[in-house]
Amino acid sequence: MFIADSNQIFGVVPSLNTVSNTTDDLENVTNEQFAYNVNTSNSDDIEFDFGAVSAVEYVAIHGLFPLTKVETTVSVKINGIEQDSAIAKYYNNTVVFCFIDSPKTGNLAVRLSGPSNKSVAYIAAGTGTNLFSGIQGGQVYNYLQNNFESSNTMNKNAAPTSHIIRQVAPMVTVNIPNELYSETFIQDKLFNIYDLSNTIGIVSMLDFETGVNYNPLRGWFGFGLMPTKVTADPRLNRLNSISMQFKAGQ
Repeated sequence: MFIADSNQIFGVVPSLNTVSNTTDDLENVTNEQFAYNVNTSNSDDIEFDFGAVSAVEYVAIHGLFPLTKVETTVSVKINGIEQDSAIAKYYNNTVVFCFIDSPKTGNLAVRLSGPSNKSVAYIAAGTGTNLFSGIQGGQVYNYLQNNFESSNTMNKNAAPTSHIIRQVAPMVTVNIPNELYSETFIQDKLFNIYDLSNTIGIVSMLDFETGVNYNPLRGWFGFGLMPTKVTADPRLNRLNSISMQFKAGQ
């Protein structure tokens, strides 16, 4: 499992490598406020250029909300050369590319293409941590759930007469049990995750095991981090069990 602990492009105002097809402020995609998006006025591709980055280990694209139920191809380029790509279905609102085994340095660009108008809320890139313990049993896969609450009014026959739904953000607990490197992890990486959550408020994540089942569409982001629980292992107090609880978004 990969968890971001920095964002190098936060607040960077990107330029476009494609003909402009939006009237929105381009800084919206590096602003953590999801109330502000970049929406295209037609189905042409849009490619954001973020300038130079150094040794980034992930690139995350959050808040992909196509106006119609079509696929969006998302690709990441360094110095004009494609590094990875994924085809997001209309229900895949997040794509997270992980480069922790080969960090990328150079000019970063993110391209969205597909047959419909594009919409994106937030793009991030930086460093992170690959948890060797992987995904723990019982962790919620929020991107596979039906994250909607519904309410109905009924007639005297107990049959529905109206139907109202609203999307909710489920709580997801990320457990890191007894990490062998937990002293270093706590002193360095864990507090970087805290800082990212407490300042920007968006922590990009990708559910996968190292070398197995890598799929950029299994990405999500955590926000609203609750107070973290860190406890000593009863067998060896240098080991620590860590539990972080986030609201989960895409």
